Amino acid sequence: LYAVQRRGYRSGGFNLRALSPSQFEPFKAEIVTDYEIGLKSEWELFGRPGRLNIAAYTQDYKDIQRTILTIVGTTFITDVRNAASADIDGGEVELWYRPAEGLSLRFGFGASIARYDEFIVPDAQDSTLRLDRSNEKFTSAPDYMANGTVRYESPMVTLAGREIGNLAFQVDGSWVSDIQLSFNQGPGNQTQGDYALVNARIELQNVMGSGLDLAVFGRNLFDTEYKTGSVNAADTVGFGFLSFGAPRIWGVELRWAFGSDAR
Repeated sequence: LYAVQRRGYRSGGFNLRALSPSQFEPFKAEIVTDYEIGLKSEWELFGRPGRLNIAAYTQDYKDIQRTILTIVGTTFITDVRNAASADIDGGEVELWYRPAEGLSLRFGFGASIARYDEFIVPDAQDSTLRLDRSNEKFTSAPDYMANGTVRYESPMVTLAGREIGNLAFQVDGSWVSDIQLSFNQGPGNQTQGDYALVNARIELQNVMGSGLDLAVFGRNLFDTEYKTGSVNAADTVGFGFLSFGAPRIWGVELRWAFGSDAR
């Protein structure tokens, strides 16, 4: 059982891309104060080892630095401002258990509820107007995440009396809740709904005692389409773009351990 308090910061600075003396203004350091309590435990169930870690935290985030875009005439101006404050509340659970020799199970779940308490920004096209973005989500920060892994490592495999190597089988997956991908100083923030990814891997380790590992793997087995990033400039330059995660991938991997890393 533990409790900890931490404090971190990102230093302040100046807007070096300023186009006029009035824009060349400093911004303050952003500061986050974190409080966390948790439990780390190891135990046995039916004579098999397990581990459970639990944590909960809250963060007080002040003077958050954000890059703000405005248009003056035909000129784009970007500068960093202390635009926001926020509270972040969350926690995580990590469970690992080995129910049988060579078989391991792992599960994790996390929550991180990040919302702006106060976030006032100028409209990108009319800097005399102010937009209230308070209570919005953080960009690229899902509220909930989960992951799991099932892995089995076999004893030494033999063929015709010769040791071939150790076989390992693994299936793992992850899930995230919906994500806000972009911050746009106008309507139309781009989002990604919740999605899950599943991967698998078969590996023959230390083939014939050579230090060579041979693996066949598949990533994103169900070919899930999901967005990973976005720039939404529809209200300024009239267009935006999206980036997508990798589609289904199959592959073969060779790895050779030598020197002090050799088995």
